[in-house]
Amino acid sequence: IGAAGYTSMLVWHGGLSGSAPLKVAEAGHLQELGGGEDWVTALPDVIGLRETVFSSWSLALTATVALAAFGVFAWLGRTVKAVSDDAAQTESAPAAAPEPAPLTPADQLDQRRGLSLLAGVLCFAGAIWWAQQGPPISQLRFITPDWINLLLLSLALMAHPSMRDFLNALDEAISGASGILVQFPIYFGIMGMVTGTELGTWLADGLVGATSRAWLPVALFTSSGILNVFVPSGGGQWAVQGPLVLESCQALGLDLPRGIMAMAYGDQLTNMLQPFWALPLLGITGLKARDILPYTLMLMMITGAVMLIGMLMWGAG
Repeated sequence: IGAAGYTSMLVWHGGLSGSAPLKVAEAGHLQELGGGEDWVTALPDVIGLRETVFSSWSLALTATVALAAFGVFAWLGRTVKAVSDDAAQTESAPAAAPEPAPLTPADQLDQRRGLSLLAGVLCFAGAIWWAQQGPPISQLRFITPDWINLLLLSLALMAHPSMRDFLNALDEAISGASGILVQFPIYFGIMGMVTGTELGTWLADGLVGATSRAWLPVALFTSSGILNVFVPSGGGQWAVQGPLVLESCQALGLDLPRGIMAMAYGDQLTNMLQPFWALPLLGITGLKARDILPYTLMLMMITGAVMLIGMLMWGAG
């Protein structure tokens, strides 16, 4: 069950939370990422989600991967026997509750019902207003990381009866993510080493330099999967590999959305090998990485074959 829960990271970068498709939907990001290179002038101002996440070819591949994952775990559920923990567990007597301290005016405000709902509605209204300020909503260009964060904050506030309940839930959630909070600076240090020494460019360019338009999606997919082991942050990886993706697509004539999504799919595939993002899940379930990795590695090999077929079809299309 723990491994099945982690499989959400197998499809994340091809969906609405994907760093690369969200960043390229921001006006001016492509030009900023490409710097002052000559080929940057040919880049579009934005690449909307309709061209990446919600394109027919990306939706079809994501659906196929999801169905393959469902089939794998349905088979595992019938063949793998659950291991029960026979260790005796003794329940300690509950400690006497301490005397509650007098509530301050701020505490009373935190516990007042409806305040979080009001704040959530205001944030939600702000998100709707924000979406209406730019291009037509049907183009989905308003969906950026900032907009998604505002929307999720509004929904979280509306889901709790009071600010105190919201803060308590936040404390509980952060305790499960403490491993990520500690290790994330370390991985950003690794990302800095990759970018500072051009290691990322060397790894990816070694694959792309000897390829063609038809094989470029496979090369980007493969190099992205390798880089993800060293830079597990999707946004950090896009910062490292993004310029190479754009330049190689321009040079070989591959549609930019397909090149971007090829990188995204490679990034999400090796999450099944890289347990970094499983730390909150492991903290909540009490499992260890070795308990879920055999199943996620099996899933990575099966869905990796599905994704490779998709990359070949993208290159031929």
